[in-house]
Amino acid sequence: MTYERIPQEMREFPQWVCWKYEQRGSKPTKVPVNPATGRLASVTNSADWVSFEDACEFAKRDGIDGIGFVFTDVDPFTGIDLDGDGETEKRIAVEFPTYQEISPSGRGLHIIVRGDVTSGRRRGTIEIYSRERYFTMTGNVHREAPITDCGPQLHELWGLLRPSSADVDASEHFAAASEEDAAIYERAANAANGEKFLRLWNGDGSDLSGDQSGSAIDQALVNMLAFYTKDPEQIERLWLASPQGQREKTLTRDDYRQSTINRAFDRELPKVEFDFLAMKKKQDEKAEAAQLAATMEAFPVILASDFAGKAPMPRPWHVPDMIPGRTVTLLSGDGGTGKSLLALQLAVATAAGRTWLGASVREGGCFFLTAEDDTEEVHRRLIDIGRSEGIEPEQLQRLAIWPLAGGDALLTATDGRNGALKPTARFAALKGEIEARRPALIVLDTLADLFGGEENNRAQVRQFVGMLRGLALEFDAAVLLLAHPSLTGMNNGSGLSGSTAWNNSVRSRLYLKKHEANANGRILETMKANYGTTGGQVVLEWKTGAFVASGHISADPQHKKLAENATDELFLQLLADFEAKGTALSPQYQSPTRYAPRLMAKHPQAGGTNEGGFKLAMVRLMAAGRIREASVRINRRETLTLCAVPK
Repeated sequence: MTYERIPQEMREFPQWVCWKYEQRGSKPTKVPVNPATGRLASVTNSADWVSFEDACEFAKRDGIDGIGFVFTDVDPFTGIDLDGDGETEKRIAVEFPTYQEISPSGRGLHIIVRGDVTSGRRRGTIEIYSRERYFTMTGNVHREAPITDCGPQLHELWGLLRPSSADVDASEHFAAASEEDAAIYERAANAANGEKFLRLWNGDGSDLSGDQSGSAIDQALVNMLAFYTKDPEQIERLWLASPQGQREKTLTRDDYRQSTINRAFDRELPKVEFDFLAMKKKQDEKAEAAQLAATMEAFPVILASDFAGKAPMPRPWHVPDMIPGRTVTLLSGDGGTGKSLLALQLAVATAAGRTWLGASVREGGCFFLTAEDDTEEVHRRLIDIGRSEGIEPEQLQRLAIWPLAGGDALLTATDGRNGALKPTARFAALKGEIEARRPALIVLDTLADLFGGEENNRAQVRQFVGMLRGLALEFDAAVLLLAHPSLTGMNNGSGLSGSTAWNNSVRSRLYLKKHEANANGRILETMKANYGTTGGQVVLEWKTGAFVASGHISADPQHKKLAENATDELFLQLLADFEAKGTALSPQYQSPTRYAPRLMAKHPQAGGTNEGGFKLAMVRLMAAGRIREASVRINRRETLTLCAVPK
């Protein structure tokens, strides 16, 4: 035996026994042995189990044939025993991509999976157990793989092993008794699981997991009797002779006794055909092919030459140079800056056909989902905005508001099997409202309440933004997604939320921040604009419940652009120098010894650029995707560092 090939995760549980062959009737049986005492072991008494190492050591002694693992509620494993190598067994083995080993006989297979079934089941040559059983373990590997979660396959297979209906005729499997009733009782009572037999005999169902009703005890007792005799009349006599057999239901109902005995022979019934495995695979392949065909139809391949002689459509904007149409814009803002109010002002401007911060807006309907503010707060804000803009509530028939504060607002949730996002019922409801109303603008407030994934998981971030972009394209609308920046995003002035994937996934990003010189002032800056210029700022002032624009700062005078480019290149040059010297620079302001702008300002080649200049360069380079954050381990702790992105 090659026990060292048994998975380490099983070896860590102190649930090991040894086993030996024992002749019972005409068939040798593998009985569990307590490695510490050499006596028979119980699969329900942990005092009979030892560590993996102790079991291996004991297995070297004479009279011991191998080691075994006891399945319990403590461990996360389930064992599948395939006693044979027929086509059914081979097909099942293929469907479970997990650790598999060959049984001691060389003809069977033991499959170990992560998962749980509520009770053990056996049908023909297939058995499944999660507790109160042990498997002989050989380390003779059939499939070299980690123990994996095969939940869907496990539970579908377990379902097919459920007992047959009570009216099945099992008579062809009956055989005349070859021993006296007393001999059968003595053999069962003195077997390795004799204590369990005696408890069932006396009506004690404490050994049963789950159902411990009188009927469940009856079935378990009859199952054990059927192991020692195939004579249904002898089974019935022994059952009725037991204290458990004195129940009125058992004594008075012949049909109940017959059906219980028939179920005890269920394991002798013809094999179940597991064609469902092959059929399921074909169905999955057919569904994938249909999905691929639909994707190709929705997004066909085109040739560049098809554009010959055609004028391009003008790029759609909801707010020129700030919020593009038919895609997603991210508006982030520190807590208390008023981004929800600013977004609601945009919604009002859209529905009423007014300007927003002095800029023209595409007129049309608006759907405003808020998980931040309740109905009364939205009402108060609309009154303030209307008073500031001279708009009455009756003029806002095209503005629909969906307040979800205090409720479940998640639009997506993760699929437990692979971590991918899936739309929730709330997303379906949102799409239905948008389809019915066809708004020009969709406002979603706020990201933390709507996104059911991990903010630093790039794949999930891109999938979520992709779902929102799908709404924008399908319904010809602009989507404005509100978000709180991360602590790092606030400290470095970038306004980024979690992973930089948010910045990379959207086509435009705005950042609302406080005005350092004016307590009632705010600055709205364009941090990213795939279709316009970045750096443009609108200076705002809060007056009587609403924001009004009080000035604009130009985005890119030529001399400013040249200076920014020079600082950006210097930042990259110094970053490479620090990397070459083995110094990991941090994007986090809280890191006193590794904060990149601070260290660069002290570098001999800084050329007079101060910490603030390098900070702005870091924000620009991160937004442009020329540098990125990476996680490294320093002094045994996970921390963030900056690294350049190859061109």
